[in-house]
Amino acid sequence: MSEADRRKQLLRREAEREACSGISTPILEKGAVPGIIQAAIYWWMGKRPVDWSEKDHLASPCVNTTSDRERKLAMWCAALLEER
Repeated sequence: MSEADRRKQLLRREAEREACSGISTPILEKGAVPGIIQAAIYWWMGKRPVDWSEKDHLASPCVNTTSDRERKLAMWCAALLEER
């Protein structure tokens, strides 16, 4: 793995940790939703660009998706979080 790839991977992990650490909603509290839904939301949050806020990501939920299925899942996750 090249140094650039390692750096990208590190930045992605940091972004995922930051995105997930800022969650303060009952929908993601332990046991509040089935694990698969929670995993989908965490996946979607990992797609958020590092310099975006949650509000930015909710406004453009399909950023960094690569297929129609990913876009549909991203839109579903955003809609679920907007309901809270």
